[in-house]
Amino acid sequence: MNRILEGIRVIDFTIGHHGPMATAMLGDLGAEVIKVEPPEGEAMRVLYQISGISSRLPGGRNFVFENCNRNKKSLAVDLKSEKGKEIMYRLVDKSDIFATNYLSKAVAQLGLDYETLRRRNPKIIYAGANAWGPLGPDADKPGWDYAGMARSGFMYGFGAPDGPPQKATGGIADQISAIILAYGLLVAIVARERLGIGQKVNTSMLGSMMALQELNVAGRLMVGSELLRLDRKKMPTPLYNHYECADGKWLVLAMLQSERYWPYLVKAMGLPELEKDPRFDSAEKREENCVELVSIFDSVFASKNRDEWIKIFNESEEELIYTELNPMSEVVNDEQVLTNGYVMDFDHPVLGQIRVPGFPVALSETPLRRELPAPDFAEHTEQILTETLDYTWEEVSELKIQKVIP
Repeated sequence: MNRILEGIRVIDFTIGHHGPMATAMLGDLGAEVIKVEPPEGEAMRVLYQISGISSRLPGGRNFVFENCNRNKKSLAVDLKSEKGKEIMYRLVDKSDIFATNYLSKAVAQLGLDYETLRRRNPKIIYAGANAWGPLGPDADKPGWDYAGMARSGFMYGFGAPDGPPQKATGGIADQISAIILAYGLLVAIVARERLGIGQKVNTSMLGSMMALQELNVAGRLMVGSELLRLDRKKMPTPLYNHYECADGKWLVLAMLQSERYWPYLVKAMGLPELEKDPRFDSAEKREENCVELVSIFDSVFASKNRDEWIKIFNESEEELIYTELNPMSEVVNDEQVLTNGYVMDFDHPVLGQIRVPGFPVALSETPLRRELPAPDFAEHTEQILTETLDYTWEEVSELKIQKVIP
């Protein structure tokens, strides 16, 4: 079965997390992705600690690099040499997308800026991703995930109301930037198919994080207010809150339509007397007396294990909106996650049978696939030079002698 990006060749001249993740997504859709690395290899290959945990895998690998560089080939070349640049230019001539998240001054010094590459290949789609956007005084300043969460206002949405802003784990700014960049590249591919034009696609962590918070941004712009950090013990809508059960596990109630669900919820909780209680018999009163109501709910939920509450709620005459609040150890084994392929098995040539993140999108006729592991350093250099760029084996040997390639 054909894949939607089959025949598209992507040059991945990126580092870190968000750039490589974006090109990996294109590889999932069938594009040939060639990761161009310096002679010493990309620095992320030796990242062995992240957010307080070890990222090490057997064979000198790490899970961050492995996940961000799936479905790619590795070409190692010294781009500071003239012959190394010529390799890159020949590759640009035969490619559809050039993706980089290096600072613009760095790619300009290497002769890999958009204007230079489009003269060689007018239909090239050039992806530029950085921290703060392509324009403005900070356009060429570096920034990593933590910085993106901070400057975008994202961190002000997390933490106790009277405490400091809180960093989220998991590379949120990097990952949303990757998703937005992949989205932009897919739009550019469609534009080229329809209009016959190449173009430059820019995104940034700052812009991507603002898109992720569009509701909050709109609130500030349109009504002059931003969404507040709320204390769960003072939630104005107690039916939209999370509660700890007897076994230490948490249950989330997500019923914004308070009036609709109120009688069914208190009945299921064994509190039918609260339905007409003058303190709580309207949404306005429940908000006014929210501290008292949350305290009552806390005590009741603490009387049973979470599975017991789930069974009770499943049997309610009205379908209540609730779910588990899970740590990642439970998320990756959730039946709903596994059934939908959000976690999948992968037969890795080095690591053996492993479990890896799946895909959030399901395409019935052109499915996404994880076919290749992250490549070994320089694994495909000779193959790309001889099969794609038409170098002879004698030329390849000479490039090795001159240390243009390892």
